[in-house]
Amino acid sequence: LVLKGANSTLRHVQYLEFEYNWKGLWSKINLKDVITDLKESGFVCYWAGTNGHIWRITDCWLPHYSTHFWSNVACVNVQMNRPQALALAENMEIMFQATLDKGSEVVYDTPETAANLAFLGKG
Repeated sequence: LVLKGANSTLRHVQYLEFEYNWKGLWSKINLKDVITDLKESGFVCYWAGTNGHIWRITDCWLPHYSTHFWSNVACVNVQMNRPQALALAENMEIMFQATLDKGSEVVYDTPETAANLAFLGKG
């Protein structure tokens, strides 16, 4: 996994997005460990949903997040002292709060998402 050993580079990165799934190295890597490492490097990470919906992973870990399924994880560097990075971090947190505020109004409108939820016993 490229993220391992990239600490000196990550401090210069304001936004990082990666795919999470069950293939290749991901089958052997614990996402919680990756999120913890990224937090130690100054990042806050979110599940990147559709239609502007995102859910915070950092400091909001739930056990079913360890289930491997296809998704994107979007992370923002909250320790970077650049106006663009700080604005992005604030906007992502606002998007997360807006997603929470919608509650059951959030629609999972793709077959892949519905299949993932069914696999997890949530759909």
